Amino acid sequence: MRKTGKELRSEYSDASKKISSVYARIQKRAEELVKQQPEVKLADDCTIADYYETYELYLQANDRPDYDFTTTAFLRIIDAVEEYNRVNSPHVQTTMFPKDSEEEHARARIMELMRGLFILSNRDDYSDTSDKMKDQDKLMDEMRDIARKHSLLLGREIKFQTADSYAHYVITQVDENEVTVQWVNYCDGWQDDRLGVTGKLPREYVEGHIRHEDHIHQVFGKNYR
Repeated sequence: MRKTGKELRSEYSDASKKISSVYARIQKRAEELVKQQPEVKLADDCTIADYYETYELYLQANDRPDYDFTTTAFLRIIDAVEEYNRVNSPHVQTTMFPKDSEEEHARARIMELMRGLFILSNRDDYSDTSDKMKDQDKLMDEMRDIARKHSLLLGREIKFQTADSYAHYVITQVDENEVTVQWVNYCDGWQDDRLGVTGKLPREYVEGHIRHEDHIHQVFGKNYR
């Protein structure tokens, strides 16, 4: 019997089973559903076909992708199709999707912006680095503003002093005691020696970092990058 999205998520969440075979099964299932029902839409009105294509581009553009990040996306596709089929089953009386909360829409928008940011960060067709930075700033600023409005850590930026500049990261996943961050190829492209391309940080430390940044914003009315 084919496993449901809930069962696949439970299997992947077991740290001892975070192996390539589990990830591959989840991606394969998402790919099958995209081929079978490409018209199904997510909460942000994006079709699962377009959503899946964006993540394929992300995987192609990264030698060391964040598999937790992409697996979350593939499980979201599976959940969307299962919910669509449940709601539209002849045994279900209603034909309306349950209304998603404002916070869920916010998370979906942050994830969409994040995908665009990582794809943009890997582009090398800018003749002027400052132009690329301006485009990255727009995406990161919107992510930050949405996250602030809904008191979310997802999508917030973390930076570390490196040489004469900073190494920039964004939060891609939030767990009970830690967060996962992904490097953003911004400005000079510095990476933190401890984190590299992706890594985990204590949630308590990150929350303190974000509070400090928000305090500076309140006092000076501006953001520093």
